[in-house]
Amino acid sequence: MQYFNIFLEAFCLVIVLLLILFQLAIKNGKKQMNHLFLVMLILHALTLTFDIIFRSYEGHKSQYLYYLSWILNYLVENFGILLTYFFIKYLVSNLNISKNRERTINNIALMIVIVTNIFLISSVFNNSIFYITNDNIFKVGSLHGIVYILGGSLFFMAFALIIHYKENLKRSELITLLTYVLIPGFALIINSIFPKIMLTIAAITISLLIIFINIQIQQEKRYKQLELELLESRISIMLSQIQPHFLYNSLSAIDDLCHDNSKAHEAIITFSEYLRINLDSLTEKRLIPFIKELEHTKQYLWLEKLRFENKLNIVFTIEVYDFKLPALTLQPLVENAVKYGIAKKISNGTININTREDDSFYYIEVVDNGIGYDVEQICLDGKRHIGINNVRERLTIMCNGKLDIKSTIGVGTNVTIIIPKMEE
Repeated sequence: MQYFNIFLEAFCLVIVLLLILFQLAIKNGKKQMNHLFLVMLILHALTLTFDIIFRSYEGHKSQYLYYLSWILNYLVENFGILLTYFFIKYLVSNLNISKNRERTINNIALMIVIVTNIFLISSVFNNSIFYITNDNIFKVGSLHGIVYILGGSLFFMAFALIIHYKENLKRSELITLLTYVLIPGFALIINSIFPKIMLTIAAITISLLIIFINIQIQQEKRYKQLELELLESRISIMLSQIQPHFLYNSLSAIDDLCHDNSKAHEAIITFSEYLRINLDSLTEKRLIPFIKELEHTKQYLWLEKLRFENKLNIVFTIEVYDFKLPALTLQPLVENAVKYGIAKKISNGTININTREDDSFYYIEVVDNGIGYDVEQICLDGKRHIGINNVRERLTIMCNGKLDIKSTIGVGTNVTIIIPKMEE
């Protein structure tokens, strides 16, 4: 049994040392809880180490080893009770209770630790809790059950706190914390009947491993939540840039029509209706149906058609409607085609807006026969190009899409949005 216990403890020690290394390497947002759990791991590692050292020479008669045995076994008993004390501190940090109540609970637990230590120290003089024989063999004293009672009281205290404040815990946290109380508590009962089997050590190791796994799961969830919040923040910033840009250009188009009161009146009514119906789409941070974005674009083109009349021709070839994309994706591209392609052309111009699909992607094309430009020179001109940059970045972060631009001076520009079907 001695060799089995040494093997079991050595195996548990390897697991705990690995957990300590992982815990040191991981940056957890809740620093206090992170430190408390690390203390728990270190205490358990020391308990295992000291017990393995003692068991490796137990039964070998030596005066020096005799004194070492007293020290090691005192530390093992003491660290065992301290581990439960720090678990209660870790538990209380999870419960989000008032500082006064937290202090009271910690003080009660600390008093139990102090009382346990008094009994352990007194055992050196009266052998009441444990003693070491001349052959360096560990023996339990007549009052050793007090240690189990005091340790059990800490476990019961932890269990009562978990049950009382269960509403303050997530379901996964509740199950994890109960596991730490119930598994070692059950093992402690068995150990009080069969003290030669080190079940409590193994049970505590398993419980610490479960807590560690839960910490990593919760941390991963927090990281994902932070990534989502960061994503939405970036989208909000981009939308805050592009919306005034769009509104300014639309109002400028209306201003050009003010010499014709009837057309200006109709344009203002249409634009007002557009804003009323589609304001939610202008601030949409998630993907929207393509048909909704197409309506945005048609409203914009209607306003520009009033301005340019026959100089601006629009051709729609829509083969697929049923997909989603970021809001304000198509309209800025069409606006660029009007503003930088057709408007600067002497003769009439045409913008073709097409959609198609294959097995893997949806494609949206905005093709104009305007004046064209040098794509590489535009990228290096130092200007911000809010519309294009916003479209490209939102396509990337929201649906893993791409924006491809091809342009030839004097011929025109072809802009293609590519949206993966699986991502969409």
